Amino acid sequence: MDEELLNGLKFLGLSGNDAKIYCALLRLPDASAYQLSKKTGIHRSNTYDSLNRLVEKGLSSYTFVNNVKRYTSVEPSQISSKIVDQANKIGSIINQYTQTEKPHIQVRIFEGAKGLSQVYQDIINSGHDYYALGATGKIYDLLKDEYEVFVRKRVEKKMHLFAIFDETKKNKKITKFKNISSRYMPSGLVSPINTTVYGEKVALYVWSSEINSPTVIVIESKITSQAFKSYFDMMWGIAKP
Repeated sequence: MDEELLNGLKFLGLSGNDAKIYCALLRLPDASAYQLSKKTGIHRSNTYDSLNRLVEKGLSSYTFVNNVKRYTSVEPSQISSKIVDQANKIGSIINQYTQTEKPHIQVRIFEGAKGLSQVYQDIINSGHDYYALGATGKIYDLLKDEYEVFVRKRVEKKMHLFAIFDETKKNKKITKFKNISSRYMPSGLVSPINTTVYGEKVALYVWSSEINSPTVIVIESKITSQAFKSYFDMMWGIAKP
């Protein structure tokens, strides 16, 4: 099974078995619990438990065919929508808890290459060093020459990027630009949802196969940015040069 997809589903709160069953559903549409159990090697009773949880989460549905339940997965693109909805809910909750300290909090959503370009321009406009966790190089692949323009602006402003990459990106061009310090984590241990902390903002990048990928969620909140920066610092201490 696709380890990156499995890790991404676990990041969204699915258990190991639930993630495996969902992956199997993507490959076996309209499958019975028996077929899924056989495909994944998960005990049949545990398969039923996982399917019930996936149905409750809205990630699977079922029909009856000859008195047998047949399960199917929702479209993978709907997962991105769920992440966006969850981000909005988190932003609302953070707002409730931070009214006395800082009433201003804003969640903005950008899509596709143009949206990604806007986010990077915002990062450059901040003038601050910034911190990327789960860097994959996809941003450079999508923006290409425009990304190199952002790099030149970063250098001109004497801004520095600290990035934690998957170890498979070691010695790749994306890790060799000016004013960047890179460290690496073993493959599969870096979060599948990339994050960048800059100033009092956090950008979360959700990648998919959709034409408008990625979806970038930018949360402007001092408390949130401090929390993500603390997490980045912890991971930076673990990562290897």
